[in-house]
Amino acid sequence: MTPAQPTEPVDAPRRTDPAQRHQRAAAARTGGAWTRLVALGAFVCLAFGGGARALANPALIPLPAQVHYADGWLVLRQGLPIVVPADAPAQLTTAAEVLRDELRQRAGVAAVLARDLPPEGGAIVLALGDTPGTASLESYTLRIGRNAELRAPSARGVLWGAQTLLQSIEAHQDGEALRHGMIVDWPVRPWRALLLDPARSFLSLDFLCRTIRVMSAYKLNVLHLHLTDDQGWRFQCLAFPKCTPAGQPFYSQDELRALVAYAARYGVDIVPEFDFPGHSRAAIAAYPQLGCDGQVRGVDDSILCCGTPFTLQFIDAVVTESAAVFTSPYVHLGADEPFALRRWADCPACRARMKEKGVTTLQALYHTFVLDMDTIVRRHGRRMIVWNDAFHPGVEPAPSKDIVIDAWHDYSNADQFARAGYTLINSSTGPLYLTSFGLRGGLPLSAVRAWDARRFADPDPKGGARIVTYRDLSPQAQLLGGQACAWATEQGLVERWLYPRLLSIADSLWAEGRAEDLASFEARLHPAHDRLLRKLGVYADETLASETLFDGRDMAPWIEVGSAGFVVEHGALVAPTAGPARGWLRTRKSWGSFILTFERWSPEVKDPTGVFVGCTPTQTSGSVPDGRQISATPPAGFLATRSLHPARRWNRYALVVRGDIVTLTINGRLAWSVAEPLPVGAIGLAGADGVRFRAIELRPLSEKTFP
Repeated sequence: MTPAQPTEPVDAPRRTDPAQRHQRAAAARTGGAWTRLVALGAFVCLAFGGGARALANPALIPLPAQVHYADGWLVLRQGLPIVVPADAPAQLTTAAEVLRDELRQRAGVAAVLARDLPPEGGAIVLALGDTPGTASLESYTLRIGRNAELRAPSARGVLWGAQTLLQSIEAHQDGEALRHGMIVDWPVRPWRALLLDPARSFLSLDFLCRTIRVMSAYKLNVLHLHLTDDQGWRFQCLAFPKCTPAGQPFYSQDELRALVAYAARYGVDIVPEFDFPGHSRAAIAAYPQLGCDGQVRGVDDSILCCGTPFTLQFIDAVVTESAAVFTSPYVHLGADEPFALRRWADCPACRARMKEKGVTTLQALYHTFVLDMDTIVRRHGRRMIVWNDAFHPGVEPAPSKDIVIDAWHDYSNADQFARAGYTLINSSTGPLYLTSFGLRGGLPLSAVRAWDARRFADPDPKGGARIVTYRDLSPQAQLLGGQACAWATEQGLVERWLYPRLLSIADSLWAEGRAEDLASFEARLHPAHDRLLRKLGVYADETLASETLFDGRDMAPWIEVGSAGFVVEHGALVAPTAGPARGWLRTRKSWGSFILTFERWSPEVKDPTGVFVGCTPTQTSGSVPDGRQISATPPAGFLATRSLHPARRWNRYALVVRGDIVTLTINGRLAWSVAEPLPVGAIGLAGADGVRFRAIELRPLSEKTFP
């Protein structure tokens, strides 16, 4: 295997999969009017690859397999019937209901479910049946003429066809309309996933629902929820309730069941992740007997003891309750980054376990532990997924082929599993980590566009990288697909990092081998999908009215407390560099939930930011404000990240108070996120030693309650 070229330039032609040429030929051989029109479309319009560039509208993401447009329009009238057969399964009716709801919300068209086709036409007709040219259950055929006829072998396929229909709606002189023609479409990869990380920074249920709706619009079908880590445990475990201590945010089992049902309605499966045995500080803090020595250690220095039966009893209880909440056939148990594995060597119980298992190295002992977890998972009728660094190829005992390997880094490791024929998910850090501690905001769209599920970064990219060098994974792999990952980011920032790169990943996973280059993708992306994302509620925080607290000119929104503590110089609030203690500023207004953004310059790297929140709105004395002082230093149990706020430069801070969740990001990178109820109050600002502030802005927040 030879290394692929770096991602830039990215305008090289994409590879065409011979299997897709076979599928086209099979479609052409199949009889019937539907298939003849499909075959015509393969020659006329966007079919595969470059033909799509001639198509101005509609701009579809993911790119369909075969498309043909003809003269004529189907106008979508108010009262539009969506016809579902009387004997249709419940899942088909659910797909029809989603289509009805989305037509109203995205196009302003009021539709109704009906059983009979109106004689005058003008209806959307849903039916179950085969799609020519493919055996995929997620495939569909959409024919638009006198009616819009949508047929698929499964309700999931009907839903994906409905999403294509929704993207195909255009403004017409007589109202919202669909062009006459036909689309035949199917996915190349069955696993088209997004990982979200509420363990580090809690994500509201409303945010998760909004994200699920966006995923469905772009035919992403798996939401991977990273529910436990060192910093937090977000799954309500009834057998071990101390995992979710009072005051800490988590999802109740009833809330998660409702979320699973909501996701299923939109064609998305939720796969939970419980990260064992590393990344376990939160669990050990709740139940110290899970650790080898009963001590609660720091981030990346905590690991479950493999020698005590209590550990496997704990994992069994978690998997048992998870299986009663999540309907996915998979459960992810992490098993990555066992940084503290060395602790097993000093633990008598772990050494006894090593002897019992008949192994002589810590790595082999680790394999036996992961295989014990697999036994638990299989006993509950699920299939286990682990990250690829859970196993070292060549170390016995080897993992079962039933275990799914989620490959995130180390091409050599991932490709050895591929060559051995394991089932793989491609989560390569380059470029699929759209946010992370190491890569911050990830890599540019050009790097994402050069990726598909067959390609893996080699070497792993570093922070600040702009390009990725890829190598192909062995074709021996049972490659399910790929997964974008958004780690450790406040939910408002998540959306700014996810899009549009997530849409490119969705396009690549659905249309691998026929997806287009960067320029053609961007031509489809803008402006149609900028508008669609807004309609789906993305960037909701940014639509809120903002209040300017300092615009570079005066301190009108503030009250000075004590003697003058700041002066305005060159568009900044500047604190004195020397002299006796000075006063500070307090806002004239009070807030509860908000996003406060500001830029700060200091001569030294000092953790206190000079910002205080939840201040008494009438405080008129004292050396500092009486509210909660915001510091860049993470609280105990959170990851300490260096160089977030280098000295002698302007750094960008965002402080988010979202209900009881308080989160600080610096230069777009998560500093910490904690549960801390703060009183409604004013904001205070203090400074010394020449510290400067500018561009201070606040957006009041109001979160809905799910469901």
